[in-house]
Amino acid sequence: MESFFRGIIRFRWLVITLVLGCTGLAWVQLGKLRFESDADAMLPPSDPVISYNDLVEDRFGIRDLIIIGVLNDNPGENGVFNPRTLGIVKEFSEQIARLPGIKAVRDEDVASIATLDNITGTVDGMAVRPFMDDVPHTAEALKALQQALFHNPMYVKTNQGFRIGFAGNGYINNRFNELVVAGQVTSLVTSLGAVFLLSALMFRSWTAGLINVLPISLVMLFSFGLLGLLNIPLEVGKAFAASIVIGVGIDYTIHFLNKYRVNVRAGQTDPEQITVATMTTSGKAIFFNALVVIGGFLVFLSSHFRPNFYLGAMMALNMGACLLVSMTVLPAMLNRFRPRFVFGPDGPDVRQDQVRTQQE
Repeated sequence: MESFFRGIIRFRWLVITLVLGCTGLAWVQLGKLRFESDADAMLPPSDPVISYNDLVEDRFGIRDLIIIGVLNDNPGENGVFNPRTLGIVKEFSEQIARLPGIKAVRDEDVASIATLDNITGTVDGMAVRPFMDDVPHTAEALKALQQALFHNPMYVKTNQGFRIGFAGNGYINNRFNELVVAGQVTSLVTSLGAVFLLSALMFRSWTAGLINVLPISLVMLFSFGLLGLLNIPLEVGKAFAASIVIGVGIDYTIHFLNKYRVNVRAGQTDPEQITVATMTTSGKAIFFNALVVIGGFLVFLSSHFRPNFYLGAMMALNMGACLLVSMTVLPAMLNRFRPRFVFGPDGPDVRQDQVRTQQE
């Protein structure tokens, strides 16, 4: 292990370059990250409930619905029965059918007055005609459409402006996605900001705050970038893991940094010796602590509730990444940039010259 740590110091530029390269790759992959809030995704695919649900959806065409309501409260336009509003309904129907993720195999899969048929009983059986092939513009055509619609079992209620409302399970799931993502961003920024301020106060240096935040930020970036690279959707369990990792993983960098500074203040001047001394003391504690934490979270892998399963997997993966970053990136940064709050204003080279002079 000692040769490994000495190698990190000797090839610190290579370590930093590799980290920067991986960071750039992870940043690019973030664009592929997608969020999954569907309740189906929270159960294993082999669960009987999922199997029966898929069967019903295929047989009867049942899907999660998104309901978009168009309300025209302008008293001079006769509710929705005017060319402008009906044109908006028709355009909405056509554009929504082209959206990714919308399963619109048939026209009626995006149900609106522009796509549905008017089915009425006749002497010979029944008649099936579209409510409107094109947007009506004459008063007679608009009145005929209104009568056909109101005499159908479908009921349209106009209210008294112009509003568009959204409802349905599909929209609720989409809104849930937005809230989780927004909350995740807020919690990450708040957590990293708190870590930065507390670290800066503890070491009495803004540089110390930055050095503590940087490794844990890299872990978060690698974690989300890996999900994007592997096309694994982000869901509740994985999202919650990020903030927990910051609270748990920051311990490793603080322990290492504090012990490193203690060794420097004890009179050690050789960066390699300082790193090795830190690794053989706090490094061992960090290593075994990480193993225990990883083992604890791996218990979640036995859960059949997928958010718990992914929470355990993400936590174990991220804690391993925190351990790796603390043992490689952090010592490489300290020995390359040699911050003043650790080595003092004169740096290790002057300290070493002073020690030699005293010995002579």
